[in-house]
Amino acid sequence: MAELKRTVCAHDCPDQCGMIVKLENGKIIGVDGDTEHPITNGFLCGKVKDEWETVYSDLRVKFPMKRVGKKGEGRFERISWDEALKTIKKKFHQTSENFGSEAILPFSYAGNMGLLARRVGDRFFYRLGASRLDRTICSTASEIGTQSVLGAALSPDWRNFTKSKFIVVWGGNIASSNVHLVPFFKKAQDNGAEIFCIDPQKTRTAKISDFHVPLRPGTDTALALGIIREIIKNKFYDENYVKNFTNGFDELAEACESFTLQKTSEITDVYPKTIQKIAKKLYENQPSVIKIGIGMSRQLYGATATRTILAIPCLLGSWQKIGGGATLESADVFKINKNVASREDLASKKTRKINMVELGKALTEIENPPVKMLFVWNSNPAVVVPNSAKVIQGLLREDLFTVVHERIFSDTTKYADLLLPSTIYYENTDFYKSYGHNFAQMTNPVVPPQFEAKSNFELFQTLAKLMDFQEDCFNETEHDLIKKMIAPWEEKTFDDFKNGKCVQAEVPNDFQPFADGKFFTPSGKAELWDNSLVASPGYKPSFEGHESPKIKKFPLQLISGIAHNFLNTSFGESQRNRKKEKTVLKIHPADAKKRLIENGDTVRIFSENGACLLTAELTEDVREGLVVSEALFWNEFTQDGKGINFVTSDKLTDFGGCSTVHANLVEVQKFLV
Repeated sequence: MAELKRTVCAHDCPDQCGMIVKLENGKIIGVDGDTEHPITNGFLCGKVKDEWETVYSDLRVKFPMKRVGKKGEGRFERISWDEALKTIKKKFHQTSENFGSEAILPFSYAGNMGLLARRVGDRFFYRLGASRLDRTICSTASEIGTQSVLGAALSPDWRNFTKSKFIVVWGGNIASSNVHLVPFFKKAQDNGAEIFCIDPQKTRTAKISDFHVPLRPGTDTALALGIIREIIKNKFYDENYVKNFTNGFDELAEACESFTLQKTSEITDVYPKTIQKIAKKLYENQPSVIKIGIGMSRQLYGATATRTILAIPCLLGSWQKIGGGATLESADVFKINKNVASREDLASKKTRKINMVELGKALTEIENPPVKMLFVWNSNPAVVVPNSAKVIQGLLREDLFTVVHERIFSDTTKYADLLLPSTIYYENTDFYKSYGHNFAQMTNPVVPPQFEAKSNFELFQTLAKLMDFQEDCFNETEHDLIKKMIAPWEEKTFDDFKNGKCVQAEVPNDFQPFADGKFFTPSGKAELWDNSLVASPGYKPSFEGHESPKIKKFPLQLISGIAHNFLNTSFGESQRNRKKEKTVLKIHPADAKKRLIENGDTVRIFSENGACLLTAELTEDVREGLVVSEALFWNEFTQDGKGINFVTSDKLTDFGGCSTVHANLVEVQKFLV
């Protein structure tokens, strides 16, 4: 009979699923969703279902290795951990002595969402005096937008949404990237609720919705202002809630006055009647809720778009009813002390900060000092970072020493001078808190580390001892650190987590943030207008949008969207997943006809940044003027060794320094060999 153990899916997903692992003779033979987890409800997405096979796969980095070929060739020879650690120590000292400690750049993100896996490297590099990485690539624009209005990232309990009467999914393909939210919305549908999906592309989510609103990319703020004008003009707003719990109503009303139905329609290409319909349904069908996706926040004015949309439930007072309000992220619901893991106080000086979106520039342009040593974990920057040509140019530098700690061979490992084997989350002790729902879990290893793999925690604690760092934190165990992190969780102790079961944050089952009108801004009210974090709601045409002068040379807008079978570059190693996904560019038949492109043709998509080859898929699921590449294929599995980030730019959002991978003007042409 199989032995069963609990763990948590460690991937960068708001669902953060509880998993039941089946073992025989100490080896994993399968996984299922945890039936006792209120959100997972016993099922896993197709991406994760077979991922356990990677634990024993030949794709794994099994031993420490050093480069023996040219950078980019991916040729290595096995060495011992002792030799690898001595080499790293020597390089740290040489780099610091010759160029200063800021010539060392750590690079990591969310390849593993465990708080230990993500954060223990920070304390080491703070203590070392390295450059700091500004981790902005994903959601910082939406986070800043949220903070500016609400003061905290909080979400109603997802189970509340079965009682919603009208649901707007705005800029998020939840059927692919947030699948455990779908059953709650589906139950609301079964109970009579309507779902409207606002998205330039007819995504899987749009296809299970009742109505699709295909607005122009980058015009979300204008649409939100048009909806707000209708709400105010028709007195749909909750006068008592607005008067007592918000600031800036008069200023917002004045700002949206010019966004008539006609003007908003001209900007967004959404019918005036549709704008009216959305505003009216949000008001009449209470509780109404807006699910805000990360999508529009990766446009150039992403923070402004997020904050403007969040003004809508504040005007309506829809937070007050179970199933109403808005949901984007829930990270602030947990009483967790993450600082005891990161330990910024260990830094002896303030060092420069480098935006991860601009890694290419950092590796090729920055001086005083130049980046001479790169240490990568929890990420695959050769593929995930935009403006890939510049990133690869930097990674190819012979005078750059690159260490990569990775579980499998990837595009980034090919550029490593030193390659270290990392554990997979099945092999780790860690602590996970969702950024979507309101549950957290601790994990213990279900199998021991395979081969010679070390966890991020073990690696950085080992390096700290090697560098003779004397601070007590570098002698902590995983359990020591987890106990410190959860110390603010007043009602729970380590014993409540150690069995691996999910634990709800200190909120009720039907948690409705802001129902009482208490917000977490400095004023204690929802800020509908200007404050110190983000500019006031206001639409600006994107210089990567339909009103840009560049449209003559690059007449198509590119969205580098979410793939159903990948999560960024995670799962890209799987041949099974690659066969399901395919490297296609979705293009409207009318746009294809103008370019003499037929279905299945190889096409070259290019921008002012670069180009790559894809296979044309003619479909009316994308609007005219839009092309979509669902990302991210590894470069090595593309037609010309170049993924879609060879086309995207490293421009930053209005606030938060986030990536703008959904804001690209491009052209497409049939590729003739």
